[in-house]
Amino acid sequence: ALIRINAHGTTPILHGAGQGIRATLRHALTTPGPVAIMIHGYRFQPGDPAHCPHLHILSLQDADCPRALSWPRRLGFDSHGVGIAFGWNARGSLKQARSAATAAAQALTNLIAILRALAPDRPVHLVGHSLGGFVALRALHGARAGDVGRVILLNAAAFQHDATRALASPAGRGAEIFNIASRENALFDFLYRHALKRRDRPLGRGLFARNAMTIQLDDFRTLTRLSELGFAIAPPHRRAELHSRDVADRDRDVVAHCDHRIAQILNRNRFFQDFCDRSVPDQIDRQIPGRRQSSLPALHHDETSGPGRLRVLH
Repeated sequence: ALIRINAHGTTPILHGAGQGIRATLRHALTTPGPVAIMIHGYRFQPGDPAHCPHLHILSLQDADCPRALSWPRRLGFDSHGVGIAFGWNARGSLKQARSAATAAAQALTNLIAILRALAPDRPVHLVGHSLGGFVALRALHGARAGDVGRVILLNAAAFQHDATRALASPAGRGAEIFNIASRENALFDFLYRHALKRRDRPLGRGLFARNAMTIQLDDFRTLTRLSELGFAIAPPHRRAELHSRDVADRDRDVVAHCDHRIAQILNRNRFFQDFCDRSVPDQIDRQIPGRRQSSLPALHHDETSGPGRLRVLH
């Protein structure tokens, strides 16, 4: 089952209906299986034909764009469990979108409370990409202990301080956090950090907490282990490596999309090379001596639902 819900201010409403959601959720929760809320990131706006997430990554069908693969379909919510596509207005500048994300997080907290009231024995899982990861973390602040089972952050546009505060909440202390990261996102992380004038570490460089695990997707060990578990891993392909030493040589290609001030930062700031070059495992070893590296969790590849189906929620 797939339910489409949007944040209207701090209130969750049905997409396209603008009415209460309890009756719809009560019916959907008769379906067995996991309950997961999928949260999109920046640049989407529910109801806008060109930017509606429910016509894009949160649709049950793949969109025309080759990069817009259906999250609900690949997580198996066309045949199993209860998937909730959560939309919010993420248009405007980054600062505007981050402000809107705070209100959306309260709507998400309220939605979690409704789900738990209707089905108190079923924890809710959260999957958030980019700013949707920030929304997921903020939602933990107001949730109760045990309300949230797992939080899967996909290249979350969030920082260590955001995560530390979220994990200190009753819901955060009891949740399992999976921080999916890749150095391919390092340029965005660097510019995002600079745009917001943040001094703390973005989650792309690792999340260090008792109940958190960072899974670095551009690490050979991670890809090997996922392949052993039965996941289809695409073969390597040529791509531009985002290192500061390369930016100086390729400024016509990379810096063309940045203003002059950002170009100067990328070319002169030695921190950018360190930002891109360090792998998460290296950071963990360096910052937490003696820390044991956790193995990947028991992810399950759903062979019965066809290729590309992932079952990571229990």
